[in-house]
Amino acid sequence: DGIQNVMVEAGGDLYAAGRPEPDRRWTIGVRDPERPSRLFATIDVENEAVATSGGYEKFRVFDGRKVPHILDPRTGHPAQGTISATIVAPTTMQADALSTATFVLGIDAAMDLISSIPEVEGLWVDADGRRWMTQGLKRRVQFV
Repeated sequence: DGIQNVMVEAGGDLYAAGRPEPDRRWTIGVRDPERPSRLFATIDVENEAVATSGGYEKFRVFDGRKVPHILDPRTGHPAQGTISATIVAPTTMQADALSTATFVLGIDAAMDLISSIPEVEGLWVDADGRRWMTQGLKRRVQFV
């Protein structure tokens, strides 16, 4: 009946179908936006997509500070306040679009938005290094 348990990653977005073993979900690493060569968290997923938006891989240095490649369409300037936005959603299209949108929105508006969408969860890091997450991820995230 085809492949039932697989993880597909393309350009940083991924979809994890089924389970790698009958008794455990897929474990996905989330990069530390302040030290991108390391992970800061893992998330357990099953039949879900994960996408992260951040300014730590694609950026410019302007006046001595890193400026993310993601622009706030309200101002035309680089988005500020959030340095990493990770979304877990039913589809990769949702996860990708919502990770970018919530990166721009800021933590409070991002949490309000994601909390209003069924089956979608989020994890963010703000510019001060504080971590924020929706209620549904609290039992599925491990900080490393």
